[in-house]
Amino acid sequence: MKVVHLIDRDDAVGGVQTYVAQLVPGLAARGIESEVVVGASIPGLLTDGPAPPREALAALDERIAELRPDCCYLHGPLNPGVALSLAAHAPTLGYAHDYAMVCPGNARFLVNSGSFCAEGPGLRCFRRAYTERSTNRRPDRVLRAYRRVRSWPDAWQALARILVASPFVAGVLERDGAPRDRIRVVAYPIAPAAPAEPERLADVLYVGRLVSSKGVGVLLRAAAEAGASVAVAGDGPDRPGLETLAAELGADVRFLGWVTPERRASLLRGARVFAMPSLWEEPFGIAGVEALAAGVPVVASEVGGIPSWLEDGRGGLLVPPDDVAALRDALRRVLEEPGLAERLAVVGPGAAARFSLDAHLDLLVPELEAVA
Repeated sequence: MKVVHLIDRDDAVGGVQTYVAQLVPGLAARGIESEVVVGASIPGLLTDGPAPPREALAALDERIAELRPDCCYLHGPLNPGVALSLAAHAPTLGYAHDYAMVCPGNARFLVNSGSFCAEGPGLRCFRRAYTERSTNRRPDRVLRAYRRVRSWPDAWQALARILVASPFVAGVLERDGAPRDRIRVVAYPIAPAAPAEPERLADVLYVGRLVSSKGVGVLLRAAAEAGASVAVAGDGPDRPGLETLAAELGADVRFLGWVTPERRASLLRGARVFAMPSLWEEPFGIAGVEALAAGVPVVASEVGGIPSWLEDGRGGLLVPPDDVAALRDALRRVLEEPGLAERLAVVGPGAAARFSLDAHLDLLVPELEAVA
């Protein structure tokens, strides 16, 4: 069997790129050939809207026809026109890595309210772009993104399978009209914890983007009240404001920027607790499962796909989102309650083992074989 994977970019190290980098050799070990096509290599293909320009689709068609796949696996761009183009060549699976199929802003997050948007796409999306900063405010971009979302119902019928990382995402897509019989929950695979010398930089470790939906400001306030030090590995537009907040709180916080995978492994080994204080409904939360695999207790918001891999009291603690006091108390418990950190840590690797590459392939390969 030959599978063509379409990803948007290969010039960034994000969740999709990390996933495909693991997946290709894993499929090869099971006798499945892979070819990766990068959307950014085809001029115009990443244009938002119901479909890219004709010239871009023609170039994509030519590329796929040359490769002659038995099936296609769409990771991005999650564009209805692209899905229809792939499906014209071979049965196509699409992985909903975020909420792009049902949200013009991709994240279903209301920035000004700091909350998840529970309402499906509709005309109010245009108002929320301005009142809630839920997507780009330029009228032409809002319109293109809205038309893309409204075009997905027809394209859903062309997809043989719609894969998602958690039951939560499956529920969101179903409520917004995706065909239930084609949705499959196939959680992300997590690489085994890498051996590393512990870097004991802080009590609490956060890894991820510095954007409002991640709740890092809540973490800094909670850690300051708990008297805990924090290492922040990541970057983003909120970093200047978070640095100012840390100074105002007098908190012991180190902002490290993006770190190499090797250093991240060392930071994980040296952390006493890993924090995932998300405000939005995380589709999954790969970094938290990686912390479990490394034997680090996790304190995370009870949102989105996180409860699908973190059970309160087994590997970590769940707290309500945007609740400084609850997060503070959970951090204090892990850091100060005798024996708790050890009890949580010993469970983590076993809990993370459910998300090995082999476990992922055991779910994915039958779906590929069923449609090819």
